[in-house]
Amino acid sequence: MQRILIWDLPTRVFHWTLASCFAVAWFTSEGDRWLAIHVFAGYLMLGLAGFRLAWGFVGSHFSRFSNFWFSPKVALRYVRDVLQRRAERYIGHNPAGSAAIYLLLVMVLALGASGVLALGGDEQHGIAADWFSFDQIQLIKQVHVLLAKVMMLVVV
Repeated sequence: MQRILIWDLPTRVFHWTLASCFAVAWFTSEGDRWLAIHVFAGYLMLGLAGFRLAWGFVGSHFSRFSNFWFSPKVALRYVRDVLQRRAERYIGHNPAGSAAIYLLLVMVLALGASGVLALGGDEQHGIAADWFSFDQIQLIKQVHVLLAKVMMLVVV
């Protein structure tokens, strides 16, 4: 049997660095003691998402978005076929995996944006300092926490 390299080194490094940053951000989310580490992990996740968006257009064959773009209808049909144990096999991402990747990229960007806004309002640090009222910041922080929990569900 011939082995085929599917995931190139930049994609693998991206994946495991993003997963590690999410774990660090998750475990440093409580209390001011870990805030600097939490913020660093969050900014790194934003940078990684930017890299992956660019790599999705210029990277190797299996890393390009054009190689794993499936409609939501196809993704749902694939999930149904998996449950019925008759799913087609794919080299690279299957339709459900493709949908998860797009969802995770959007979530990382939304999580990062809400984190930047919350940090600016709550800690008066960063580009968003003084942009929002106290009540608005509390809402943004709740959205940030909710997004993190939903992302954990998607990851697991």
